[in-house]
Amino acid sequence: MNYLYKLCFSALIIVFLPASMIAVAEQKIREVEGVLGEGETTFVKAPYEVHFSTFNTSFVSPEVAKAYNIVRSKSKGLVNISVLKTDETGKKVPVTAAVTGQSYDLILTKELDFFEVKEQNAIYYLAQFDIEHKIPFYFTINVKPDKNKAAMKVKFKKIMWVDGRD
Repeated sequence: MNYLYKLCFSALIIVFLPASMIAVAEQKIREVEGVLGEGETTFVKAPYEVHFSTFNTSFVSPEVAKAYNIVRSKSKGLVNISVLKTDETGKKVPVTAAVTGQSYDLILTKELDFFEVKEQNAIYYLAQFDIEHKIPFYFTINVKPDKNKAAMKVKFKKIMWVDGRD
C-alpha cells in the first residue's frame, strides 16, 4: 500500500507541479549530492574520519543478523557508520560517537534508529530502513564524537535495489 501511495503521489507531482517547484526540488537534490560525490564513502574533518556504507540486509549472514537483532529482508537497508580519530602518533583509532540521522526521498523523511556495535578493533553504528526498488535515498547523518563540539553533518545519496529484482 505504501509503495502504491508513493507511486501515485509521485505521478501527481510530475503532472501537476509547476516547473519552478520541480526546479527547487532538483536544486535540493544537487545540494545533497554536492556534499559527498557519488561513490564517496568517507567524510574527513580533522582529526576525525566518518566512514559510511549502505547495503541490503539480505547480505547480512543469518548468524550476524541474529547476534545484532537485524531483520534480514530483501526490502530493508542498513546504514553502517564508523568514526576514526587520528591520534598524536598518526594512528587512526576507532572512537565512540553520538550518531543520529534521517533517510528521505522526495516524499517521506524517516528518523534512523542507530545502535552501537563494538568488536575487537572496531566500533560501528547501524540503523535499518525500508527501501523501495531503484529509488534514490538521501541521508543526513549527525556524528558527534566530542561532546564539547558541534556534530559533524554528513549528507549522501544512495540508490537501493530490492534484492532479487533487476
